[in-house]
Amino acid sequence: MDKKEIEQWPIDRFIEYENNPRINDHVVDQFAELIERFGFRVPMLVKSDGLIVDGHFRLKAARKIGLKLLPVILCDDMSDDEIRAFRLSVNKAAELADWDMDLLAEEIKALQDSDFNVEVLGFDAVNLISIMSGEGAENDVDDVWQGMPECDNENIKDFQNVIIHFDSQDGVDDFCRLMGQKITPKTKYLWHQHLEKHGGENSG
Repeated sequence: MDKKEIEQWPIDRFIEYENNPRINDHVVDQFAELIERFGFRVPMLVKSDGLIVDGHFRLKAARKIGLKLLPVILCDDMSDDEIRAFRLSVNKAAELADWDMDLLAEEIKALQDSDFNVEVLGFDAVNLISIMSGEGAENDVDDVWQGMPECDNENIKDFQNVIIHFDSQDGVDDFCRLMGQKITPKTKYLWHQHLEKHGGENSG
C-alpha cells in the first residue's frame, strides 16, 4: 500500500458525519488534556470534500484547546460502504483486547510516582482500586461495592465523575465536613456515599 502523505488543514475545513454513533462530549476535557500534554499525534482521516472518516473526538478536543491546523490523511480511495464499516471497526477494535493486569498496575504505579494524573487516561475510581490492589479482572463485584447503596445492577462503574477545584483551604475544609470524609495530600478521589476503604488509603 502506498504511503499516505500527511497534509495540514485549517480546523474549520472539516465536516462532521451526521450519523456518528459515538457519544463522547462528557469526556472531551479529558482528551483535550492529553492532546495538550502529548500533542496531536494521530492524523484526521477525511475525504477531500472535508467529510470526516475518523477523528470526530480528536476534532472536538482540538477545538477545545484552540488548535488552528490539524494533520490529515485523505481517504478518497475508500467507498462509502468501506468508510461506514471502517468507522465502526476502528471504534470497536479497542474493546477486543484484554489487559495484562500485573503489567498495567506497574505502568499506572510508575505514572502515579511521577505525579501524573492517571484519571485523565479514563480509568475510573473503581478501576484504579481494583488494579492497584492486585485483584484486576478477578476482583469480586460485591467486595468492591462494599459500603455502597443497594443496587441490582452488577455493573460497578461509577455514575459520574466530577473534578472539584478549591481556591482556599477553607473551601477544602468545608467540603470535607459536608462529605464526612477527610482529604490528605495523597487523596486521589472520594466516593459519595462513602465507600469503605478497600486496597489502600482513600480508596473510598
